[in-house]
Amino acid sequence: MPADQGLRVLQVTGRSVGGAAEHVLLLTRLLAAQGVDVRVALFGEGPLDTALVATGRPVHQLLPGSGGGAAAAWTAGPVGLVAGFVRLVRLLRREPVDIVHTHTSVAGVVGRLAAVVARVPIRIHMVHSVPGAHPGPRWRRAAGRWVERLLAHLTTEYVAGSHAAAALLRDGLPRRAPQGTTIHYSFDPEALARGATAAAEWRAQWHPEGDEVVVGIVGRLEPQKGVLELLPALPPLLAANRQIRLVLVGDGSLRPAVERSLADLGIAYRVLLTGWVERGGAVMPALDVLALPSRWEPFGIVNLEAAAAGVPVVAFAVDGVPEVVADGETGVLVRPGDTAAFADALGLLCADPQRRAALGAAARRRVERQFLPAEMAQAHVRLYRRCRG
Repeated sequence: MPADQGLRVLQVTGRSVGGAAEHVLLLTRLLAAQGVDVRVALFGEGPLDTALVATGRPVHQLLPGSGGGAAAAWTAGPVGLVAGFVRLVRLLRREPVDIVHTHTSVAGVVGRLAAVVARVPIRIHMVHSVPGAHPGPRWRRAAGRWVERLLAHLTTEYVAGSHAAAALLRDGLPRRAPQGTTIHYSFDPEALARGATAAAEWRAQWHPEGDEVVVGIVGRLEPQKGVLELLPALPPLLAANRQIRLVLVGDGSLRPAVERSLADLGIAYRVLLTGWVERGGAVMPALDVLALPSRWEPFGIVNLEAAAAGVPVVAFAVDGVPEVVADGETGVLVRPGDTAAFADALGLLCADPQRRAALGAAARRRVERQFLPAEMAQAHVRLYRRCRG
C-alpha cells in the first residue's frame, strides 16, 4: 500500500556516478513504489543518467553539457554553479515540492541554498562523506567544516548512512544543529539478479581457464579507495597463489597511475581492468572475494552488494565498514593501512573455499535481517513525515 501519495520530494545530487548516485537511483525507485512523488535534479552528467530516467520519474539536468567529468560540479566553475543554482531555484518555483533532499558536497550546498530562496519548507541533507573529516588539502577540509556549520542553520535534518558517519558529523556541527538520523544504505536486488544471470559470462571474460579464484576490487579509481597503496603488497600474494585472478571493476582519475604501477610491479598480466561498469553491484555474483582497501569509507555500499550475493569481504576496518562487515563472521577486517596483512588475509581466504562459503552465507543472512531495501525506503518516508509534522 502506498505510504504517502501527497508527499513531494526532490532529490538533488551531483554527477550520477559512485555509491551516492547508486543510492539516489535505488531510493528514487523505492520511494516511487511507496507512493511518494519523487523527482531528481543532477549537477553534472554521468553514467547512471539513463538508469535514473528509466525509473519513470522526472530527472532534471542542472549542468547540461558538463560532459560527465569526474567532478563536474567542482569543475563547472563559479559561472556554471551560479547557472545551476538559478536553474534549480526556477525549477522549485515552477514545480513546488515539500522537501528538498540533497546528497554530496557541492549539490548539498547549492541545493539547500536554492531551497531556502525558493521557500521550500523542509531541507534534508544526506551525508555521504563527512565534510572535513577525511584526508585532503587542509584548506579544503577547513572550508568543508566551516561551510557545513553555516548550512546547519538552514538544514531541517541530516541523514547519515552509518552510525560512524553520524558521529563524525555531530562532532563538527554547532550544538543547536540537527543531530542527524542514521538510515543505513541498502542494495539493489534487481542489479544482483541480473548479475547472477550473467555471472558465468563475466567469469568467462575474466579467466578463460575457469579455475581461478576471482578477487574483485569494485569502485572508482580515486585516492579514497586505496588501490594504489595496496598494489605493492600484491606481488608476493600472486606469486604464492597462482590460482588468484584480480579484477579491478571501475574507472577514475588514477587509472593511468594504476596501470603504470601494475607494469612496474610485474603483475599486469595477472590483473584485469574492466573500466566503468554501469551497475557495479551486478558483477558481485561473479566474484569469489571482494577486496575493499579504502582509506576511508563512511559505509561502502559494495559491502552490502557483495553480502547480498553471498560473497565474503576483506576490508580495512575504517569508519562505517564494521557496521556492514562482521569480522570473522561475514568477512575479514584488517587494521587500517596494513597492506601486508590485507594481502595475507586475501591469500588465506582464497585458499579456503569452505571458509569463503561459510562467510558468504552468513553475510547473506545478515543482509536479509538488517539491510533490506523496503525497510530503508520506509525509514525515509517516516523521516519525511516527521519533518513535515
